[in-house]
Amino acid sequence: MALSGLHLLLTYQCTSECDHCFVWGSPWARATMPLSMIQEILDQADELGTVRSVFFEGGEPFLYYSTLLEGIRLATARGHWTGIVSNAFWATSRQDAFRALSRLVQAGLQGIQLSADRLHSPLKNDPRPRFAAEAAKDHHEAADPAPVLPILCCGAALLYP
Repeated sequence: MALSGLHLLLTYQCTSECDHCFVWGSPWARATMPLSMIQEILDQADELGTVRSVFFEGGEPFLYYSTLLEGIRLATARGHWTGIVSNAFWATSRQDAFRALSRLVQAGLQGIQLSADRLHSPLKNDPRPRFAAEAAKDHHEAADPAPVLPILCCGAALLYP
């Protein structure tokens, strides 16, 4: 079986500290993946010739937005489908979420998965995952041709496109 996808942990740092987290992400974790390592991993993926998708996650990848943005650019330039896994802490409003996603979509972002359930948010009815999902849908509908921005909200009733 050939390796077809990569999941890069940009950081172990996260805005949450979930008991079920298999990477032990927390606000106190400080390790981050430098761009040079992302480049090296993508070089190795090119050598394999079978990798089709690259996901950026953590921890919380949006904590290192500039690294996330450049990682999306690098992977997209090599022809990879790109995605992000996030808890949507950054989506404080629909407008803020749209702006946060704009540069990533322009860089080639094609998918986002949101951790949006009782296990990931201390707030009951936390609106941030919904703001992020709605902003991604807005990007999907505004693009010509429309990029694929599938939205998966774990434990929530949101699924786009």
